[in-house]
Amino acid sequence: MPAPHRDAFGSELVSAAEAARRSVVPATQSDRASLFTSWVAFCDDLGHEPFLSDVPPDLHIDFFIVFACRYRRGVLSRSSLPVRSKRVEEALRAVGQEFARLGLQDPRLDGTKYTFRLRTLFKAWSDDDPAASRVWPVNITILRALSTTLQHHPNRPRAEAIIDLATIGFYFLCRPGEYALSPATDRGRSTPFRLRDTTFSSPTIQRAPAADCSSHDVQAGTYVSLTYTDQKNATRGEALGHGSSGDTTLCPVHAAQRRVLHLRHHLAPPECPLYRYFDAGGTPHDITTGDITAALRTAAAAVQHITNIPPNRVVAYSLRSGGATALLVSGVDETAIRALGRWKSDAIFLYLRTQASTLTANYSRHMLLHGQYSFSPATDQYSDHDLLPLQAPPHLADTLNAADQHVAHTPKDPP
Repeated sequence: MPAPHRDAFGSELVSAAEAARRSVVPATQSDRASLFTSWVAFCDDLGHEPFLSDVPPDLHIDFFIVFACRYRRGVLSRSSLPVRSKRVEEALRAVGQEFARLGLQDPRLDGTKYTFRLRTLFKAWSDDDPAASRVWPVNITILRALSTTLQHHPNRPRAEAIIDLATIGFYFLCRPGEYALSPATDRGRSTPFRLRDTTFSSPTIQRAPAADCSSHDVQAGTYVSLTYTDQKNATRGEALGHGSSGDTTLCPVHAAQRRVLHLRHHLAPPECPLYRYFDAGGTPHDITTGDITAALRTAAAAVQHITNIPPNRVVAYSLRSGGATALLVSGVDETAIRALGRWKSDAIFLYLRTQASTLTANYSRHMLLHGQYSFSPATDQYSDHDLLPLQAPPHLADTLNAADQHVAHTPKDPP
């Protein structure tokens, strides 16, 4: 191949490789790089190069299995502690995909599935894993307590921002980084909703942009929409909306109105995230996921005797599961909940978008009414075996428990 063509050919390959890497969020890229570093150290200790060019191909799987065993025991893990089977799968995936990027055979795979030896090994480890420690949902009772615990907070703009953002997170089933500032260590695709992503509608005005419309149009809104730009699992350019819940405080429309009017009062630009607030002196500050977690735990502790929800198991993500649980208890179809929460249901979302206003206009009322669910009282220790509220429809218990059992005992096919 002539030199100019060879250079152009190589340049295209490099560009394609870079584009492929960008398909994975930075946090995952960093994690995979760290995992491959552990593999490099493992191979170096055994006197072999990382891609095992000096080892017969039929023995590559043996190296993968020994690496998996040591990583499982914590010998090679970052924490130096034993890890769960799923984490071992992630470690082997990171290594196998590096082989594939070079055009080599991924030793993990037999065709498109794990080799028999890996499949049975992951199954055995999955059976031995302790039950996962899951976050508990935040319900309406906790959200009401949040308003109470913050009503005398000396920094009113901050307190009001936390209450409004928590309300938005609950009703819109947001991931934490979509309604609050995520820490630098969380670099996943959790793009925050901004002023320009917010629109209001009323019987007389449709989709008035919050960044440009009059204050009267904002205040007159009876329906609020958030438009997806780069949020995870979302269809870009599409919007999800809610009508009024009927409550002056715990209402997605009123919460969004308060955020928008506050930001507009301080001349915030359209790109300003909804999690920003301005103090009495006009200085901007951001509400973080840590701020949300701390406030929610205080509120959860105040009403634990009612909800039986352990405060130390509440985090910012609990608003997402809490809103979904409220919809579940209210009888909304599970498929619609998956679509609204963007749980890998793109086809359903494309259907919902054409009727979003009709379908979701009354959901906030359902969530307000049925969001005061509670759980069975704890004994010596909180159990994750069944996080289904007492008020949930009876048929859901068997369905969800069966699904949990299937997931817990089925090794995932490699991506």
